[in-house]
Amino acid sequence: MSDIYAQGAGTVQAVRESDLPSPDFTGPWQPFVDSIAGMVIGTVIVVLVAAMVVGAILWAVGKFGQGGSRMQSNGLMVFLIGMVAAVLAGAAGGIVVYFFDVGPEWMNFNDTQGG
Repeated sequence: MSDIYAQGAGTVQAVRESDLPSPDFTGPWQPFVDSIAGMVIGTVIVVLVAAMVVGAILWAVGKFGQGGSRMQSNGLMVFLIGMVAAVLAGAAGGIVVYFFDVGPEWMNFNDTQGG
């Protein structure tokens, strides 16, 4: 823990960082941004699920119909890309929270760590 030294009334007093108030980065626009982000993620997931359905249909037609192997491989590719993208879109909030929690630990460049 580092100390911050404040000079006042002719003496120097040590102030610990834990004694300082934590900054508040929320603004009056935060609820609006949160609702827009939620709507965008929901819309993206719906569009990706629709793409997965189209990809599954193309895959099945290529497999069992007269579409050939190119239609089958393209349908499978659309389905798999849609599935991975939907998982990433759904997990976006968790990913952001994870890296905000981990970030200060691996981004700490104090001289006390050696090196």
